[in-house]
Parts: sequence; C-alpha cells; structure tokens
Amino acid sequence: MDELLAEVEILKRFRARADRLLAQPLARTGWTDTFALRFEQGRIVGVSVEGPDERDLQVLLLQLRPFVSAGEDIFIGRIFGIMDRRLTDNTMRQYLRNARARWKSAQRSLGITLVVDGEILTPEALADLWINGYYFHDDAEKAKKLRATGALGLSRFQFCGYVSEALMQVANLHYKVTEALSAGLFT
Repeated sequence: MDELLAEVEILKRFRARADRLLAQPLARTGWTDTFALRFEQGRIVGVSVEGPDERDLQVLLLQLRPFVSAGEDIFIGRIFGIMDRRLTDNTMRQYLRNARARWKSAQRSLGITLVVDGEILTPEALADLWINGYYFHDDAEKAKKLRATGALGLSRFQFCGYVSEALMQVANLHYKVTEALSAGLFT
C-alpha cells in the first residue's frame, strides 16, 4: 500500500508541474515551424527556418526538462509506467499504451533523418545536444557535435518538433492522470 501511495504522490507532483508547464505562453499558443531550402541549378542557395521565439522557448524548456529527463520522478516514461501498472481501467490503459508507443516512435524519428559523420541523430539525441550543449549546460563535446550538424537550422527544426511532441505527450498524460486521480482508478 505504501508503494501505491508513493506512486500516487508522484502522479500528483506530475500534475502540478504539468499545470505550470501548460501555463507557459508557447504551451498555450503553440508555434509554427518551417524549414525551407532554396535551390538554383542543383545547389542550395538559401536555408530559412522559422520557429518559436527564443526567449519563450527557453522558458518552456526550463519547465519541460524534468519531463524528458530520465532521472526525474515526473519523467514521461516513469509516468507511463505508473499508469500502466496501477490503472484499473483497461480502456484508459490501452489508450496510454498507444500514446507511449507514439512517444517512443517520435523519439526515434519525426519524418526527417539527420546523419552527421555516419551517425543518425534521432530527435531524442538532438534534444540532448540542444539541452546539454546549448541551452542548459556547456558540455563542450555536445556543443561540438551540435555544431557538426552543419545545418543548425535543420537540427533546430527537428529539436522544436521533439519539444512539440513532448509537450503534447505531457498535456495528454496530464489529462489522463487528472481523470484517473479524480475517479480513483488505481490499485
């Protein structure tokens, strides 16, 4: 019983932190991502990238980070696991299993494959480079690898896609956690 109570407390903390994340301006309004290449006579002559406002993105990332960091109690993967183990509602459990599969797929690919020095950089790997090599830490190796992507515009475009997908997963989980907590659907 103590384990159930501890996990319910984690779900409550997840919900409270998700409330703060979902109150952020970018979470409320969303953003448009565009990536365009201009070609002339078979060569690239221009690249343009549009995405979220940099300051708003930094604020959003500060709130999003614990949800995508495996060592945190409110890590998305941990919340999916608790919900899968503890839910008494099989329909909701299956819904969340499908959402978890989508999240795992989005971490591997968002439709564009970026290869640097023969290594495929998944959206999850790019997020790690941006978060730890640019936004929050000065990890020199990750910053160097991020610069090696050359087309930082494409790298940032992929990163913003990952952020958008993570935000959607947190919002979805928030809704389901709130529903399950309100209805007492745990054992």
